[in-house]
Amino acid sequence: MDELSLWLEPTGEDLERISKIFNNIQREYNSPIFIPHVTLIDNIPQESQEIESKVTNLKCQKFKIKFKAINIGKKIYNSIFLECEQSLELMKLNKSAQEVYSKKYTYNPHMSVIYGNFSYEGKQKIIQDLTKVGLDNFNFEAKTISLWHAEGETSNWKKIFEKNLN
Repeated sequence: MDELSLWLEPTGEDLERISKIFNNIQREYNSPIFIPHVTLIDNIPQESQEIESKVTNLKCQKFKIKFKAINIGKKIYNSIFLECEQSLELMKLNKSAQEVYSKKYTYNPHMSVIYGNFSYEGKQKIIQDLTKVGLDNFNFEAKTISLWHAEGETSNWKKIFEKNLN
């Protein structure tokens, strides 16, 4: 079954800066290239009724996403990630999305930096590289919510719909 995800993505200069850093690290460590994003909610069945209108009905204004640390994950898809501050706006938007799509889970907002199966030492080296370029102090304004089909190879991921935040 095809599944969809809702993302918050950096835009403009923020996107250019973070993409350049991510792409350099991803190439250096032979990792898949992907669009920087904070997943708001995932595993939305494509058969869900009125998917786009549900996105449109999510009410939210633009808000700042701040990161508080560069962390190590245990899964391939979060080997190294930026941990988000759990701001009131971000957590409220996630709760609304969970309600709209009838999902319930603990939300740990983050932005994955690199995908892969790296040793602990390798992960520590990547974190040092990211800290040197100032990624430990990155933030961006969430201006849109986008709906993505993000299964399989990252090169096949596709944006389906995007909504501007007020």
